[in-house]
Amino acid sequence: MTALIDLPTAGGVQKVRIFSPRGCYLIAMFARTPKAKAFRRWVLDVLDRIGTYTVEPIPAPPPPPAIAPVPTLADDMLEGAEGIAAFMGLSPRQIYHQQKRLPLFRVGAIICARKSTLLRWIAEQESAALSKPSG
Repeated sequence: MTALIDLPTAGGVQKVRIFSPRGCYLIAMFARTPKAKAFRRWVLDVLDRIGTYTVEPIPAPPPPPAIAPVPTLADDMLEGAEGIAAFMGLSPRQIYHQQKRLPLFRVGAIICARKSTLLRWIAEQESAALSKPSG
């Protein structure tokens, strides 16, 4: 006769109490005014006309889009000249020869770099090359 449902609205999901026609009639039975008497008659007429009823479930809203995971330091790390060379499209030999110019660091004897740092460095080099006057 009554149910508390979650109703999606523009302001978010709201708790709403709904009444069946029979529940509406029972509420009206407690009132003693002339308007309540007219309402009871009207509800009985509606009940006679509709007989039974079903409620279609409201489909759930789609889930929010997934947020891209933040890369971890391990995902950002390149180890060894081979790994750095593969990321940059160079040969390991070129990495060794250019290690003074590239933003690299060492962990023990291993040459390492961060992908994000290399990408930022490449963008800076391209920007500097484009801003030089040709002559």
